Amino acid sequence: MIGCTQVTHQYLKYEPISGPPKLADAKSPPVSVEVTDKRTSTTLLTRTSGYFGEFTVEYVPYNDVPEMIKEAFETELRDRGFVRGASGNVVSVSISFYRADQMPTSFFGETDASLGIEVTVKHPDGSTAYSRFVLGDSRPWEAEHPPEHNIKYQITNAVEAAMQDALAKVFDDPAFINALKTS
Repeated sequence: MIGCTQVTHQYLKYEPISGPPKLADAKSPPVSVEVTDKRTSTTLLTRTSGYFGEFTVEYVPYNDVPEMIKEAFETELRDRGFVRGASGNVVSVSISFYRADQMPTSFFGETDASLGIEVTVKHPDGSTAYSRFVLGDSRPWEAEHPPEHNIKYQITNAVEAAMQDALAKVFDDPAFINALKTS
């Protein structure tokens, strides 16, 4: 199967951060979220090769990745007590990259994933209250031995973990929360 390419699709999901504190108060302005996708390839998450590079699998998400990231941000904002609305602050998220690398380091392989996003909070007057590049990363994930832990499972877990890590870093940043609470 030298030079063979197989395309497989996967459904990605975001698992909200459990038990976040309510951070918004009665004076907190409404918040809206917008996401732009600046990735060079908006469908391909990863390619994985065999030990000698003879077999390639392309993993393509079923989901609309920008919409999934927008919904994740909206969920985290809502869970912290922020209200959605167009007349307040705007959280802009620009996706730079979202990828996984699968290395055949053992029989089951190892997967590492990363999500790079630029997060900006703009006040209604157009001023920038917060701007930061955030790297969400998953540790290399070594599969256990059960057969259901295949490469597709590894990549899905790694990609989802990278998104979770990115959002946790954003919502753990006091400067981000303070920018949301003022207008």
